[in-house]
Amino acid sequence: MSQTEQNIPQKPNRRKFLTYAGAAAAVIIVGGVAYYIGTSNRQTSTTTATSTLAPTTVTSTSTLAPTTVTSTSTLAPTTVTSTSTLAPTTVTTTTTSTTTKLAAPIDFWSPPWGDPTLQKNLINGYVAGYNQQTGNAATWEYLDWTTTFNREALIFEGGAAPDVAIGCFTSTYAPRSTATLGLMPLDDYVNTLLNQNDYAIDLTTADPGLDYYFPDSIAPGGHNWWAVPWFAETCASTYRKDIFEQNNITPPTTLDEQVEIGKKLTNPSGGVYAMGMGWGDPVSVCNNWSYTFLAMGGGDGKGGPYLEPDANGIYWNSTKMAINNDAAKASLQYWYDMVWTYNIVSPEVTSPTYNAESDFMAGKALWFTAPAWVGADINSSAPQLKGKFDAFMLVKDATTGLRGASIVYCPYYIYATTKYPDACVDFINYLNDPARELTIDLQYRLEPLKKSAITDPTFLADTYMKVFVDQINTGEVHAIPPGNPHSQALVASSTGPIYNMVMSVLSKTATIPEAIATCETAGNAILAQPV
Repeated sequence: MSQTEQNIPQKPNRRKFLTYAGAAAAVIIVGGVAYYIGTSNRQTSTTTATSTLAPTTVTSTSTLAPTTVTSTSTLAPTTVTSTSTLAPTTVTTTTTSTTTKLAAPIDFWSPPWGDPTLQKNLINGYVAGYNQQTGNAATWEYLDWTTTFNREALIFEGGAAPDVAIGCFTSTYAPRSTATLGLMPLDDYVNTLLNQNDYAIDLTTADPGLDYYFPDSIAPGGHNWWAVPWFAETCASTYRKDIFEQNNITPPTTLDEQVEIGKKLTNPSGGVYAMGMGWGDPVSVCNNWSYTFLAMGGGDGKGGPYLEPDANGIYWNSTKMAINNDAAKASLQYWYDMVWTYNIVSPEVTSPTYNAESDFMAGKALWFTAPAWVGADINSSAPQLKGKFDAFMLVKDATTGLRGASIVYCPYYIYATTKYPDACVDFINYLNDPARELTIDLQYRLEPLKKSAITDPTFLADTYMKVFVDQINTGEVHAIPPGNPHSQALVASSTGPIYNMVMSVLSKTATIPEAIATCETAGNAILAQPV
């Protein structure tokens, strides 16, 4: 058994090991699959054995000097002793065996982050390195987000599942998982998978967000660990630092300051609108609205999500929208004014082709809200802006004191249908290595959770990335989406009720009360659908 296997706490009756002793290898039966276990990394071991056969006597009449003969065979050692007066001839047999194991064909899925070419080169290289080191046969499949959502939904209907995946809806999947379907609980492996002291946050304490990430309060069976932390994702504001400095302006810290600074810097007649809304796709426009909604109190007046919890305070099985309230009305009015009253945001925001990131790179917008990986896009697509942009935290509402920022935790999962749980653990540990993880984090612009990453000199020198991590560590971010299985249909779709609500107000096709009523009706109908 390898050192990794020895350190994994085994759950009683979870696995039954049957070992057969033999001259060449040991065989371990795991779940009906035979593994040939020898030295790690397929190394060759040399052993000298003592035969249990009776000694063989040879009478020598030679007058030659004693001779030592060494041979190699797979037979047991044999000692040949001479009964002559000459010195005996000794034959030593060395038994050499090379043991191999069955290659574990690990199927690994992950969605995109940042530049697809960069991601593919990096992850494919790591997977190849893992296979070379272990002799396993891991493969990686790059999935777009729509395919990811669709495939994961089918898993709970008996569809094909990977062995390992990266996702962000632990609290959606954990409560629906069973012993044979969905996520595999990782309680037995937690000490092997986690170097607890290296994480910047205490993963065993449920703070606002980790109760979603590790939903021990809502998951059946009392399991605490369903996933292995990789990174978190939050949005902050990317801004033209050079233009702010030229105008002696510091970034805003409140919603009101955002309006005042926007008024000073906007120049519609010159084709420049101070602020972009969203980033690279129309649906992201809704993110700006949702952050303002949270800052103004959210669904519960305390920064809660746009859903009403059940009687136990759980959101994953919510059946009602929490959208017809003062925060929703005020946040919709705020963005209507940003577009039409103050001309701080371009009226093109309602167009399907609107792209705030492109406007920023073209000098048509001076700041916009987006994830950190957008910074990598800007560096590669607009090299003329290198050193001219930075980031600042999302603003607060001066009245509530709440910061309009959300967070999504993106972990590794192991699925219950895997035939190779131990190999999956080894694979995650390989990718979860601090040095590899730091390389991924810095190149993708992902927000790391490990102290070894956020205290690394290379990371500390990246002032842009540091803003995103600092925002996470303020403890003021909200866990959105809240893990409801209908989240994709509600908010991440250009035909969803929240997108339609925001767009109908900004395009002046509905009043705010009308837009909210329509969203509430459509959202409740979606929530009523079976999972």
